[in-house]
Amino acid sequence: MVTLVIGGADSGKSEYAEQLLLKESVGVNGAGGGSAVERGADNGGGVPRIYIATMPATKEAKARIKRHVERRAHMGFDTIEYLDDGPLALFHDAFVLFEDLPNYVADIMFAGLDDADIEGNGGLQSEDGKDFGSAREISPGLDEDFSQTIENRINLALDRIIETCSNIIFVTGDLCSAGFFYEKEVTDYLKVLGHVQQHLAKRADRVLEVVAGVAVAIK
Repeated sequence: MVTLVIGGADSGKSEYAEQLLLKESVGVNGAGGGSAVERGADNGGGVPRIYIATMPATKEAKARIKRHVERRAHMGFDTIEYLDDGPLALFHDAFVLFEDLPNYVADIMFAGLDDADIEGNGGLQSEDGKDFGSAREISPGLDEDFSQTIENRINLALDRIIETCSNIIFVTGDLCSAGFFYEKEVTDYLKVLGHVQQHLAKRADRVLEVVAGVAVAIK
């Protein structure tokens, strides 16, 4: 089962995705009594839960990462940091939470840039406050071929993950409908993110949009 969960900033999408994964992994385990959170790492039957974290631990992100870690403390997740497009070794029967696509696309698209290089340029920011950059001198040459190459790399990496595990929930942010004018590099980033989200939506068994903590089925 491949699930794509999308929502705006502070929409509750992350919490919803976590609870959905907990509920469905318990159902597969056939465990009885108590919540998945109460059972913690025991997981009522041993089916592994894996959290794929894509948020680099920059100084701006540390507080948000800390909150996420504290919230997941008793959920029985094994955390894997994934900031590139290399293959991942995952248990086929694992329940996997991929958090999240906007950060992951930025990880690949702007790889090699120092935080100082992109700080304070007034470009698009992720929910953790990381500036994806907008000034021309940050990432010259983001032409159509470059963007297509990045998009292909990301789609291939995500396809490999989907083919490796049987149950995965991808979390993504609704950045593409912000309605602001950005420099070309940020616009290119949004296009790649939007195309990657479309690719995942086509592959997904279900697509859910979370608004004010309430999930609405799109697919």
